[in-house]
Amino acid sequence: MERLCELALNVKPDVDNGTIDCAAMGYEADASGRVVPVSPQAIALAGLGQYSIACRVHEDRLWDMLSAYGNEMFIFLALLNLVGLTLYFVTSSDSGSMINDLLSSGGHYGSPPPH
Repeated sequence: MERLCELALNVKPDVDNGTIDCAAMGYEADASGRVVPVSPQAIALAGLGQYSIACRVHEDRLWDMLSAYGNEMFIFLALLNLVGLTLYFVTSSDSGSMINDLLSSGGHYGSPPPH
C-alpha cells in the first residue's frame, strides 16, 4: 500500500534515514491532530482505500490497511483481528500462569492446589 502511494504520487522515500515527506505525499495534520490527505491525488487514492501508512497516525494504520479490501471484507477482517488478539492474550495468560505454577512448586507438574 505504501509503495503504491509513493509511485502514484511520485514521491521517493529517503531510504538512508527511513523517512518520507508527508507534505509531498499530500498529507497534513488537521485541527484535531489527525493526519489526513489534502491534495486531490491523495484524496483520490484514499477514496480507493489506499493510504500512505507512514503518514497516518499510529491508531489509524491497521484500519487503513483493512479498508483497502472493501466494506464486507473490512468487517470480516476486523472481527478476525479482534478474535485473534483475544485468543493471543488468553493463551498468553494461561501460559504465564502455568510457568508461575511450575516455578512456585519447584518444577513439579502436579502442583498442589494452593499454588
